[in-house]
Amino acid sequence: MRTTGLTVLLVLLVLLTAEVDGTSAAESECPFAGQRPPLGEILRLPSEKRPPLCRADLSGANLSGANLSGADLSGADLSGAVLWGANLTGANLRTANLSGANLIGSNLSLTVFEPQVHSLGSVIGIEFATHMELLRYENSQEGLVALRERFAKAGFRAQERRVTFAKLRSQQLIEWKYGSLRQRIEAGFSYLAFDLPCRYGLDYGRPLRTLGALIPAFAVVYAFALRSRGRGAIWRVWQPDRIHKDDGQAEPERLRWEPLEWPGRPPSRAFRFCRAVGLGLLFSLVSAFQIGWREFNVGNWITRLQPREYTLRATGWVRVVSGVQSLFSVYLLALWVLTYFGRPFE
Repeated sequence: MRTTGLTVLLVLLVLLTAEVDGTSAAESECPFAGQRPPLGEILRLPSEKRPPLCRADLSGANLSGANLSGADLSGADLSGAVLWGANLTGANLRTANLSGANLIGSNLSLTVFEPQVHSLGSVIGIEFATHMELLRYENSQEGLVALRERFAKAGFRAQERRVTFAKLRSQQLIEWKYGSLRQRIEAGFSYLAFDLPCRYGLDYGRPLRTLGALIPAFAVVYAFALRSRGRGAIWRVWQPDRIHKDDGQAEPERLRWEPLEWPGRPPSRAFRFCRAVGLGLLFSLVSAFQIGWREFNVGNWITRLQPREYTLRATGWVRVVSGVQSLFSVYLLALWVLTYFGRPFE
């Protein structure tokens, strides 16, 4: 009986010691838990020497323009706090209460945005916070999803795009760093197919700008293809039902850098260069918009703008390059249409 009693006492002592140690550890991690911290003294300290403000009582605090970069505000009560123009770069808002908080002009760059979801409905002026596209999450994306839905219902399309980008970019980085091989492959594909071309719809004009830049880039390739002596070439094919039969020839005509026949004085080197670039640009335009649907074929429309009745076709490696350009162009056009008029990433 004595042995049993001693055993019970030892177990109780161990449990009490563990509880005291746990309480002291929690207090050391969050020294102002449930208390009102001396904000004036804390904010005067350098960022690296400030104590954490996790679980602190900051309700109604005036933090306008405060530098809270890197601050640990996890679990803090920020209800009614004024954060007008505050710098929250890299701050941690996990499980923070933002009910009625004023975030007009606050800097949310790299902020861990996982607050209490129910508190987001009453946040004031978060539509006018800056760098929302750089928000991130580590464990839960519910906060970003709720914020995006709030912007969508209120009609803040630009802010909605920023939060969508922040959510998908965070998901991409998490899967790339900590995911399985399949998730890493998906993250890499997501970056190449959606992040790089349009930033998940945030930069919806980038696909058109990329398409516009690719046309002259491919034109240079096609211009130098006119110097090729192999199977890779650009051909001028005259339409058999053309009206002016004396214009052109029956067989396809291979286009070259140096024109085979030229009436009168031979053209200058500058003229020949401009001619080659012009042909390359024309073929690049036709290739970029070659793929269409029924009558909706921009490549045919461009061909009809020419005063002479012929089409341009390619063989060899030039044909392969032209096909690749067509696929890229169709993808970029489709991506622009979807991101500009729709919400493909929600």
